[in-house]
Amino acid sequence: LRFAKRAEGFLKLKKPNAAIRDCDAAVKLNDNCGKAFKIRGTAHRLLGHWEEALKDLGVGQSLDYDEETYTLQRVVQTKCTAIKWRRQQRTAHEEQLRQQEAARQRNSLREARREEERQREEERAHEREKERAKERVTERGR
Repeated sequence: LRFAKRAEGFLKLKKPNAAIRDCDAAVKLNDNCGKAFKIRGTAHRLLGHWEEALKDLGVGQSLDYDEETYTLQRVVQTKCTAIKWRRQQRTAHEEQLRQQEAARQRNSLREARREEERQREEERAHEREKERAKERVTERGR
């Protein structure tokens, strides 16, 4: 409990990293210390570590429920939900861009193959024309 109390002091001094270190030590000594989880969750919130904050606040609440932490937990939950939604949107957008790029590459390959085939056809036509010209010269020479 001493580490949790000191972590609470660090939190009041706006030193969330120090508070997290002390809470880690408190939890290592006693993993049923709800206060340590709540303080660590609050510190993670201050640092913008929303998922960690939500996890710690949830564990802290399950060990020692209080309304103030519940209110904080709801705020953090809202933030986590928004982050998760944005992450999903970004992932969907990135996937769409990957698919578009793959389609562009396939189209480019198809176009390159068509161009190669067109060039081969032109070469064959040119060769046929040369053969015909040769035959005409041979026929005139007879």
